[in-house]
Amino acid sequence: MRKCDEIGVLIKKYIKFRNKRIKTVAAELGMKQKTLSEQLITGTLRAEQLFRIAACLDIDLNWMMAALGYLGPVGSFDGNDVPRMSDEFRKKELGELLPRLDELISINLGDTIQIRKQLLAENSNNLIYLLDVFVPSDKSIKYTQKMGKLHPFIVGDTPKTKSHTTMMAMHKTTQRKITAEQALDIIIEDRKDEIL
Repeated sequence: MRKCDEIGVLIKKYIKFRNKRIKTVAAELGMKQKTLSEQLITGTLRAEQLFRIAACLDIDLNWMMAALGYLGPVGSFDGNDVPRMSDEFRKKELGELLPRLDELISINLGDTIQIRKQLLAENSNNLIYLLDVFVPSDKSIKYTQKMGKLHPFIVGDTPKTKSHTTMMAMHKTTQRKITAEQALDIIIEDRKDEIL
């Protein structure tokens, strides 16, 4: 695959990671959906379009260059890192999601599983997006891909006790792989402790 084609593939991942659709991104850029789709497929984005897309989706162009191998060889596992939102972008998204999470906690009387299901349903079942918003930026979000489906997880520390600080602060203990569902449940439990 040519690098220009791989850029389109990465941008499509970003669109998914940011919980958007090509149609929405095209509208935000003042483009037709068909035009943007074709440019992503054929790898014919101009530099100016790439910069506008990067600004719209909070794409770290240095990360993209590294992921595409422009900065040296890429290990097989490196390509499975989720590019994290900038702190400013995350703060904006958190400002929209946190009040809804609080509302779901109140409506569902603290039923973590039901809250998780509703939160996912309202956000296109996009676990990566929710983790990127709620999980602190010092944690790595990774994914594996099986049969075309992404399976996100966090490599982090196992908390000894529940945290009473904001959103999944973890104490240094044991490194482990935390599934996306487990991480979201921890986030919900921590938030319940804060507001109930």
